[in-house]
Amino acid sequence: MSRYDTPSKDYEYQVLGAFRRLKTEAEKQGAGRILSLSICPWIMGYPHRIAALDRILTSIIESGSIWHASGNEIVNLVTPQLSRDH
Repeated sequence: MSRYDTPSKDYEYQVLGAFRRLKTEAEKQGAGRILSLSICPWIMGYPHRIAALDRILTSIIESGSIWHASGNEIVNLVTPQLSRDH
């Protein structure tokens, strides 16, 4: 959440909307997209917000169309591709 007063339902709607858009783009263009979520325990740590985060993550994971990767995993995948292209 970028603001302390953003209602949980609004945040959930925004994140899932962004996910759906990126998923559609990836399917059309045949290339992956990155949806980065910065999770701050100070903001997301309240029970009503944890429930919203749980629904967000469950929905995204259950879509079956994600690769949950660390930054290093992404770099390790992309680096050989960049070297090959140049």
